[in-house]
Amino acid sequence: MKQKIWQTIMMVTMFASVFTYSSVADAAMVTVTKEGGSSTTTKVSTTTTKASTTSTKKATTTTTKVSTINNSSKSSGTTKTTTKATTVPAFSEGITAQTPPIRVLLGTRTSSWVAAGSGKMAVYSLNKTALPKVTAGEAVVVAVKNHKITVNGKAVADGVYIKSWEGRQAGTMLVDSKPYRGAIKVVPTSSGAMMLINEVGLEEYLYGVVPAEVVPSWPQEALKAQAVAARTYALYTMKQSATKAYDVQPNTNNQVYNGQAAEFASTTSAVDATRGIVMKYNGQVIEALFHADGGGYTENSENVWGSVVPYLRGVKDYAQNGDSSAWTVSLTRATMENKLKAAGKDVGTLKEIKLSTLRKRPMKQADRGVSGRVLTATFVGSKKSLTLSGDTIMKIFGLKSTLFDFYVNVKAPTSADSFKNPKAYHTFKKASDTVAIRGYGWGHGLGMSQWGAAAMAAKASTKTKDYYKQILTHYYTGVSVEKEY
Repeated sequence: MKQKIWQTIMMVTMFASVFTYSSVADAAMVTVTKEGGSSTTTKVSTTTTKASTTSTKKATTTTTKVSTINNSSKSSGTTKTTTKATTVPAFSEGITAQTPPIRVLLGTRTSSWVAAGSGKMAVYSLNKTALPKVTAGEAVVVAVKNHKITVNGKAVADGVYIKSWEGRQAGTMLVDSKPYRGAIKVVPTSSGAMMLINEVGLEEYLYGVVPAEVVPSWPQEALKAQAVAARTYALYTMKQSATKAYDVQPNTNNQVYNGQAAEFASTTSAVDATRGIVMKYNGQVIEALFHADGGGYTENSENVWGSVVPYLRGVKDYAQNGDSSAWTVSLTRATMENKLKAAGKDVGTLKEIKLSTLRKRPMKQADRGVSGRVLTATFVGSKKSLTLSGDTIMKIFGLKSTLFDFYVNVKAPTSADSFKNPKAYHTFKKASDTVAIRGYGWGHGLGMSQWGAAAMAAKASTKTKDYYKQILTHYYTGVSVEKEY
């Protein structure tokens, strides 16, 4: 980037506040590390090829402005036609293949923002008409004042779009030093702040989603399955958010999106190979939920959400392979009592945990889901007994999923399917009792298991065409895989 851009950015951002993100409950677990790893998304950069950092595909058209002027001084009444190149490219210039645009909330801020990117800035109204009078070179300063957006100190209406142009070709925009394809839409909020929303074509959005959701070195058919699931989920969410200011957030509230810099050649290829392909149930795009690891079996929607969704049924998860999907949290009885007390669930001295034992799936016990995930468990203490949900227990003890069992003073089994009718080890004797909370998988367990998709693809014959469709129809019951655009 030219030195002039950075000088402008440094002068303005000295006074800028830190970019903030809103936070709500997780909608889809996406971290993909295994037992013993950190909680960040695994990347295998040593075995994958980084995608080109070219901002966008080359434009194939050039927009010109044609004006027809009636010249009354000419006796014949003829007209004069002149052709003049526009100062600011049309918003959609260079777009040759129309795809639905998705709106991604990158964050909100109250301070000014320096809009810069890989080329010169162009400012547009909310109806995408160029505003050349407020466009100034390689960076512009956007702020909010009295619930109105200003650009370089000039007030504009209720918001603007800003794009970067390298000549007549669209470039990338920078937000917090991250490059993003498409445009940045800036609109005021009711609280006096402004939202920065990345509006980008759905396929280009997926370029930045798929490598953030899975490991780019996975088999191509698993990457294709993820691309279709992510596209389907995005389209479903876009329809639900049509009247809102944005469609999705770039984190686990929806699905992770890291922009142009995160792209890999392998995942971009998977997106391109499945362009426009989605999943439907009874003719409607589905809410294609997915999670990191099903731990041997996925779950029925009613055991997580409380309502039956016909395409979200529990099925065998091929990620489960002995100890590979397992994790263990080791505690003492005293530590468990303290954690319960800190969470406002004090039962006194623990005597017993009433919970059916985890065993071969599918399960039919009332306190567990079909996958074995805990629905409820009762903690019996000297003061009282408390029945807690699996989600509450997971949060209190810092577990990765609700698929677990307790093993007091005994070694935990390596697999959830070790026994048909295993013995329960849920009774306490003394404060120093050791407790192993042995669990499997990572995430809510609905829909596709990402590690399971990778395991299926790894075992598939290379001669099987479009195997990703078999992966999808395994994890999403009764769906069709078809081209939407």
